[in-house]
Amino acid sequence: MWEIMVAQCCQRNVAKAVSPIHASIDQNKSPPISPHSPQASPTQRKMVRFRIESILKVLYGIIGVLLVVLVLRIVTSLPFRPKGMLDEHQGELSTADPLITKIDKQCGANGVCFTVVDIVIDTEGSLVQRATYADGFESEYDTVVALVTPKGYSYADSDTRLWAVNHWVSTTQYVAAMLCHPFGVSSLAMDGDGAGGNVLVIGLGGGNFDMLLHKRKPKLNITVIEIEPVVISIAEKWFAVKDDATRHTILADGITFMESARKQGHTYNAVILDACDDNKDLPCPAKVFRNPKVFADARAILSPMGVLVVNVLPLTTVPESDVTFILHQLLEHFPTCLIMEMSVEANRVISCLPYAISGDSVEHSRDLINDRLKKAAAMLGVSDAFQVHTLNLLSAP
Repeated sequence: MWEIMVAQCCQRNVAKAVSPIHASIDQNKSPPISPHSPQASPTQRKMVRFRIESILKVLYGIIGVLLVVLVLRIVTSLPFRPKGMLDEHQGELSTADPLITKIDKQCGANGVCFTVVDIVIDTEGSLVQRATYADGFESEYDTVVALVTPKGYSYADSDTRLWAVNHWVSTTQYVAAMLCHPFGVSSLAMDGDGAGGNVLVIGLGGGNFDMLLHKRKPKLNITVIEIEPVVISIAEKWFAVKDDATRHTILADGITFMESARKQGHTYNAVILDACDDNKDLPCPAKVFRNPKVFADARAILSPMGVLVVNVLPLTTVPESDVTFILHQLLEHFPTCLIMEMSVEANRVISCLPYAISGDSVEHSRDLINDRLKKAAAMLGVSDAFQVHTLNLLSAP
């Protein structure tokens, strides 16, 4: 539209400015006189100079209009946010980075603060993920979930705070692995809705593990223990974590809860340890959980075919011996453990069983478990995220 208007303006103004010259030429029937020609009278020179200046003014005007059109095109292509959907109750958005929007920050009584961000992961702005991280761990997201893009909108023209969380998919490899392990070792049944099963999760985060499991197995009883009220607040507000008849969040100390469960004789088909601290070298599992008593209590509350699944996160400065030390600690309390390395992420997922696998069948059992893990990934809808580099099965000495 702008181009058509500019072209029409150009034609009209050029015609107006040039036509007097043509008329003069036609009337005099002689070549145009240059203002610098010795034959030109002062009046003629003045007229020619005036006409040239008029033409230049028109050309400058056209160039100016073209520049305005160009600027408007550039400006309107920028990802201004928000433009279409706006959550007016949540305050202004922080958009210093055009691909990352800070939407909230909450701090606990202990001074630890957590920031929630929405992240664009494609060039068109139609795929957005929500993540949270603790202060000092800006490059290590504690939780990452996918958002549901509203029909007809993108990141550039919508307030993503209004977008729903997609609990049907996993965006991280280690969460997909932790989800699959209880099914891979037959602690939980792949068929059915999970009725009769019990899972204990230590560490809520953004609830991406337990909420996905709850979606796929709605009758499975899931109990999540979280010690930080601010984590529960963020999970409920920004990650759509909800309690219902078969999924519960309990504000409590995970170590105390497992000790109490052992004393009361409660058992679980799976215990998931995904609790982290602010250690810069090995934040997961949190240091307080890396002790013999915790591992002993974890085994005591497992059913005979149960499994303990542990998220281990060694950062770049951590030697492999530290991960091996945790594995050896676990093998002091469990006859069999599996350790899985992700293809991209630094996390290791260790699963330990309360029963032994004979040495003659270790390789066969590992292959069988690996096949079941792949089937579990398909059943849970996390095959894309389930990307494993290695899987090893180890027995206690």
